[in-house]
Amino acid sequence: APFMMLAMTAFLVQAALLTRQPILALYVGQFLGSMEKAAVMAGSMLSASGIVAFFLAPWWAKFGQKNGYFKAVVCCLFGSGVMFYFQALAPNVWIFALSQVMLAVFGVGTMPSINAAVTEHTSAATRGRAFGVMTMAQQFGSMVGPLFASLLSVSVGFSAVFFSTGTVLLMVSMWMRRRVKQLITG
Repeated sequence: APFMMLAMTAFLVQAALLTRQPILALYVGQFLGSMEKAAVMAGSMLSASGIVAFFLAPWWAKFGQKNGYFKAVVCCLFGSGVMFYFQALAPNVWIFALSQVMLAVFGVGTMPSINAAVTEHTSAATRGRAFGVMTMAQQFGSMVGPLFASLLSVSVGFSAVFFSTGTVLLMVSMWMRRRVKQLITG
């Protein structure tokens, strides 16, 4: 049961984190009032996020080792969900950029923590298959997330993508927290 929960979570996390990819430059262009510098600004946000992620990944690994990887996943999902709400409600491009960087603070810890939990909850004999399923779940999420974002942004608007993604991540964090408590208690 823990493995299927982790595989489903990996799919949803990958889909959620990639929802912003096809619309990021367009959303930034809305803030700027022009597409002239939107791509550079969006690229700069993603680069800054990557730098933050680079430095915080080891911290999340230590957090997971000390507190448990499921707890790390729940914290990362919750924080990511809140940051997507901040992105949807950002009044200007600078607040949006800050929330994009803060999303990296939480987003970077999610998949490594999920993978570490998979290692803890699978036997050595089935670990290769388990990671094959995890890769498949992530790849499927990589396809569904941007497709969902594109369809939703065209029909409802860009903010709806951030609100719905944040909602999914918050719901998954609560679901996972409840399931982990059930697994621990019995």
